[in-house]
Amino acid sequence: MKINLQYKGQLSAECDYSNEIITIDYPVSVLDVLNIILENKTTEFRKLVLNEDNIPIRSLLIIKDNLQVLDLRDTMVEEDCQINLLPPIAGG
Repeated sequence: MKINLQYKGQLSAECDYSNEIITIDYPVSVLDVLNIILENKTTEFRKLVLNEDNIPIRSLLIIKDNLQVLDLRDTMVEEDCQINLLPPIAGG
């Protein structure tokens, strides 16, 4: 299954791109997708997504097909799904 990922703010700056497509051959949750993409990312990118206990930070906004994901374990990903990761953005 093809999954479209979009990184915003500091996440896109840290990995030098804002869009990525990954292919996974088995059913996965949003949490599984996070763990899969983090395998190949820098330590700084990981710090923007996970806390010290390797749990996604509460301020990370995760959007799946235009809806905010609140339950990362039980929200399953479908073919051609769009997942957006938005870290906290400072400013006024």
